[in-house]
Amino acid sequence: MSALFLRRAFAETSALAALDRGALPNYDQWRRRLYLLEQRHVAGQPDHLLKDYRDSRLPAEGLGATHGFGMIALEVLQQLAARYLERCAGRVVVRAPMFQDWHQMITHLSPLAIQVAFRVKEGRAPQDPAALIEWLQDEIGETALLTPADPTLERLIESEGLYELHMHLNGSTEVDVIWQDALRHPDRYAEHLRAGLSQEIVADLYEGLETGLDSYMFAGRLRAARRLRYMLAENLAAVERGGKDRMGLGAVLNAARADLSDGELERSDEFEGAQAYRRPKSSTLLENAHPFLILAPWVSAATPPIVLEAAFLFRVLAALRAGTLGEASGLALFHSLAVQQQVIALTVQQLSQFGFDQFQKFTMTEMRSKLESESYAPRFRQLTLHPDFRLIRHLEGRFAPKNTDADNKALIAKIIRGAMQFRGINPPHDNFDILNKNAPNCLLGGRSRIGRPDFELSLVAHFIKGKDVSDPESGLFRGQRRKLQHQAQALEKSWKTSPAIRDLLQGVDAAANELHNPPEIFAATFRRMRRVGIPHATYHAGEDFRHLIGGMRAIYEATNFLDLGKGDRIGHATAAGISPWLWLERVGDRVLTTKRHLLDDLVFAWSLLRHMPEFVASTQELAFRIANASVDLYDREISAPLLLAAWRMRRLDLLEILRPGRFDDPDWGSFDLWRRRAEREARHLTQAMSGTTAGAELLLIQEALLNQPAAFALHLETMKRWESGRGSETCEVDANYLPAGTLLALQNAVLTEIVKRGMAIEALPTSNLRISYYRDFHEHHLFRWLGLAPDTLLSVKPDIVVGTDDTGIFATNLKIEFALIADTLRQHFNLAEREVEAHLSRLNRTAASFRFRPRRT
Repeated sequence: MSALFLRRAFAETSALAALDRGALPNYDQWRRRLYLLEQRHVAGQPDHLLKDYRDSRLPAEGLGATHGFGMIALEVLQQLAARYLERCAGRVVVRAPMFQDWHQMITHLSPLAIQVAFRVKEGRAPQDPAALIEWLQDEIGETALLTPADPTLERLIESEGLYELHMHLNGSTEVDVIWQDALRHPDRYAEHLRAGLSQEIVADLYEGLETGLDSYMFAGRLRAARRLRYMLAENLAAVERGGKDRMGLGAVLNAARADLSDGELERSDEFEGAQAYRRPKSSTLLENAHPFLILAPWVSAATPPIVLEAAFLFRVLAALRAGTLGEASGLALFHSLAVQQQVIALTVQQLSQFGFDQFQKFTMTEMRSKLESESYAPRFRQLTLHPDFRLIRHLEGRFAPKNTDADNKALIAKIIRGAMQFRGINPPHDNFDILNKNAPNCLLGGRSRIGRPDFELSLVAHFIKGKDVSDPESGLFRGQRRKLQHQAQALEKSWKTSPAIRDLLQGVDAAANELHNPPEIFAATFRRMRRVGIPHATYHAGEDFRHLIGGMRAIYEATNFLDLGKGDRIGHATAAGISPWLWLERVGDRVLTTKRHLLDDLVFAWSLLRHMPEFVASTQELAFRIANASVDLYDREISAPLLLAAWRMRRLDLLEILRPGRFDDPDWGSFDLWRRRAEREARHLTQAMSGTTAGAELLLIQEALLNQPAAFALHLETMKRWESGRGSETCEVDANYLPAGTLLALQNAVLTEIVKRGMAIEALPTSNLRISYYRDFHEHHLFRWLGLAPDTLLSVKPDIVVGTDDTGIFATNLKIEFALIADTLRQHFNLAEREVEAHLSRLNRTAASFRFRPRRT
């Protein structure tokens, strides 16, 4: 309840819609609609409680020329700052008891604006503009994200540094940086919006934000916010020179109109005090400069954008608080924060948005794409927080491989160039000079003048799980397999022809929606990358699933079909960690799946439970259900052992198996004759293609056919049936067709497989909290794996490493993830400080052991 109404103060769109028209919003209507907006997100609370909260935080009387809106921005930010922040040991930090609430609240609002409001009220900032910039740069660094004071965590960071093993480089930029870029390039962001609206999944995101929102309106609002910010800066500059506040309400309302271009507004007689538009170079100023440069034109262009924004907000909030700027200026700031809130809602996953499909919308809006394509250096600084940049010892940056060698090299060279700039090294201008020699020592654990002396960078190429629009029903994913084959070929060439890429590219992965692609379609690609020489692999699995058994099956398939082994990792693995009791409670009584997925789940569960004497009855029941399901899909009863053997054949390269003219359809009536023909064909192909990538895959196919011909034949028949659409029909099943205790046994079996293979699991707490079935941080499966959760009956404790996933979309960083873990260990599990320290150290040491180390020559 700490942030009720305050967190959504700028999210109620009727006020913004009124300002779009140049009208003053109705304050009472705004309060009423804000109540209705909050009510939809707070279940189980009576009206009187919610209204009391609203009335205590947002007064009923709208006073002054703006009827209350003039002071809302300052009041909201000050209240939030007072509730959440404090200064400890010289730093502004989050109050420890409020940390998890704060972590959720900043998905709605700019954390930078709140901490600036705290510093304004604190009153210790220097008055001199140059000193203010220097002070803010020391205070804030390169990130607006805050944590509580935590000496235990700070000692760990200082002595060892943290190991970031799961972080996608694209999607990592913080919203306060994106906001400034959107103001500089409103038409570009509108184009992203326009392109997104053509995709149904992204259109859902925009419609959910505001009914009728279109690209024209969005661009108009960004331009209006930019105008108003310049007006604020011009007016404040005049006031600070000894003049009067000349920011008139009419000028603000006129400038807020979303239907006006900047040129049209310049000709308006009502545009008081906006000298920026009168200067000859005003268009250049508007396009390229931050409004703080009006107040301090001497500021270096190298000043971090987040510091410029903090300085601008500081001067405006301080003037509003002192009364040197009036209500019209406050209304201009309200408008700016309301438009910024829409940018936040399009770039940061909100608490009400659950599941991977919701997350994927943010990866498809392209709101970060152009900004992030320009340089990687700012992201490396942001991820390591403050100017000493000592947070991270080892960073594994994940990137999506491209379709050509040239595009791969251009991207990787840009990443290396950004990393070198972050380390204080001037990189060569030409990509050839970067890639055609070994990676610089400053990225391989060698010293440099910026950052940790032992900093390492390695890269992981994450292939994308995508919908196969060319083959949507069959489940064979021919188009997707061909795309992966093409990308693997390009990446192989990049690896073989660049020493720097060989030094840094140490792993492959497959990311995105696992409901779109099963692990099997990546098997040939992963094997090819290993043959090339890329030593490690990880794989997103068990993150999102229809049924818990299906999620566990995806993890098991990834480990087996992709030949994962010692030193490799699995990403997320939520299905192997979430409490089965909690999942059954949250998912409901019934789940939807397809007939073929249901049969796969049944066979998978049977294969593990048959080795457990205490589950004889469950195994028999599963065998019965498998027999019935096989009749439905194959028109005959097939035994569970044969179905299991055929399922294991999915690791084979299906493109090679189904190439026209290779293998006839199985003839079960004359099976021996079919088998002999198939074996001859396999031997011939293997000999003919020896020494090639296809030949290596054909050798595996030949071995499978010779060793288990019936299973190979059934696998071939299965693929043919799938191609005709058989089994793709939706079916509904009881969620608890296996009870929680049996699901627990399956979790133990899957974890045993991971441990036996010498692998680790990547735990990504905030990501899983947003995507999975969790409501509170303490429910996260990490604590079950640590043996701390009250329902923990897991007999297997896997090796765990901690990562962030997508830092920008989830408004997090690695320090926050460790701080959340530490906070939960203390506040929920009541651990003593030495126990907290032991757990944090163990997680970090495990990451050190399982990192994909860059190659040092």
